[in-house]
Amino acid sequence: MKTSNRCFQFGGVLTKLIPYFIAVVIYFTDFIPIESDIVGIVIKCLPIWCLIIFVGLHTINYEKEYKWFCYMVMFGLLFGSLGDALLYIGNFIEGAASFAVGHIFYITAYGWNPRAWIFGVICYALIIGLSIYIIPYLDGFLIVGLPLYGAIIVTMLWRASARIYLKKDWTITKWFVVFCAINFVVSDAFIGIDMFVTDIPNSHYIIMSTYYVAQLGMAISVLDPRIPEKHKDIA
Repeated sequence: MKTSNRCFQFGGVLTKLIPYFIAVVIYFTDFIPIESDIVGIVIKCLPIWCLIIFVGLHTINYEKEYKWFCYMVMFGLLFGSLGDALLYIGNFIEGAASFAVGHIFYITAYGWNPRAWIFGVICYALIIGLSIYIIPYLDGFLIVGLPLYGAIIVTMLWRASARIYLKKDWTITKWFVVFCAINFVVSDAFIGIDMFVTDIPNSHYIIMSTYYVAQLGMAISVLDPRIPEKHKDIA
């Protein structure tokens, strides 16, 4: 498959994403009564599992050099779903740690070239400002742990954004992934503010809708993978 052709193929892509959209609708409409933690975890994680299958279907059709990227995204989604399960049962620190590992896999997939330092400066300025706002409401390990997690997620945003740093590299897929990476930061920012600072009206819907959009973008990124050994250092 030629890289120039790896962008949205709307018909085939949307067909493969139908299970994901159905799973999201089930989650938000309470179509299935939640009578136990296991059912609740399954319903919450189901959209992500559908995205894992979506990535797997694309991985099968790729040449060997592109599979590595897909595997990194797949592991990112897997740790995301584990984080979902841990957060559902109230294990906040463990869940956040699982998400952090997932973001590291995304960062590994997106790579470090081009550097796009200006994007990095913007992302880290954002998390520094948010940390200064939230830290007074934290105690114990969270005083260090939450900003550390924030640094990891904005690094993911930086590396996703860096893929559109050069105009010649622009594709619809990459722009969509950046939009979804921003959603990831927004979702987690709302979690932090809602949990530690002040109650946000309808926070659950804001957090989960932006989160599911974010993970959709991570999965969609496999439509435009990179080959790490062919990237050149660009400052």
